[in-house]
Amino acid sequence: MSLTAKSRSAILQGLSTVIPESEAVEEMLANFAARDADEGATKEFIRAEVSGLRSEMTSDISALRVELHTEIQKVILWTVGANVSMVALLFTLLRLTA
Repeated sequence: MSLTAKSRSAILQGLSTVIPESEAVEEMLANFAARDADEGATKEFIRAEVSGLRSEMTSDISALRVELHTEIQKVILWTVGANVSMVALLFTLLRLTA
């Protein structure tokens, strides 16, 4: 939770009486969020983000597996087709020469 302007001012005045160097007091106050947007990420936020990324990566990996499987099947079919054609060509040539 961020400090309100009133709280920030009260802390500044209180610390200024104890710590004479105003720069040191400002550095100490810099460790507290001035606005809600300045707050650090919570564990719950990080967990939710990681979970979302994990599910996104899982779906992307699944899509990649399907795509690779399809492409590998095409390569195998082309290879088998080329080998069958070569064997047929060799038998034809052997018949003609025999």
